[in-house]
Amino acid sequence: LLGATSLRDQILLWANQRQPSEILIGMEATSVYSWHPAMFFHTARSSYRLSKCVEDSIDLLLGLSIQSIRSLQAQIKALDKAITRHLEGIPNTLQTIPGIGPVYAAGILAEIGQIERFDNQAALAKYAGLTWSKHQSGRFQAEETSLIRSGNRYLRYYLVEAANSVQRHDATFRAYYRKKY
Repeated sequence: LLGATSLRDQILLWANQRQPSEILIGMEATSVYSWHPAMFFHTARSSYRLSKCVEDSIDLLLGLSIQSIRSLQAQIKALDKAITRHLEGIPNTLQTIPGIGPVYAAGILAEIGQIERFDNQAALAKYAGLTWSKHQSGRFQAEETSLIRSGNRYLRYYLVEAANSVQRHDATFRAYYRKKY
């Protein structure tokens, strides 16, 4: 098992050999977090030593956590391959859109099911919960309303995430999104 001290030493050795301008420490859907190596070295060197008993426990927990992460990553990779293999047998044009990969395409297709059951795009949007509620009284009609709470939340998730991915990958959609919001 790879312990905390050993992991820190390996990272420092790697950074000393390659002299990177940044060290990537985390990634989310919208941001990438990185540190300059000098800050990383300062943090590593200024960290305090733990007692042997505590260090062994932390080493064991970190090692097990790393093994779990690697196992989950391998499972995700296998699932991605299976999804791609299954999509090859289904005629769809979703993946021709920049930013929509096999996972989003499979999720959207699975949640929609038979597209013929929807009369038009408004019916599909309502099924996904991507329509706005109406507030009106007499001749008054509110302009700003919230999304309806009903609908298929999984389809809504896939459509919203796919739209975000498309606007990150296509300049035309990015410009439209920025203009709109």
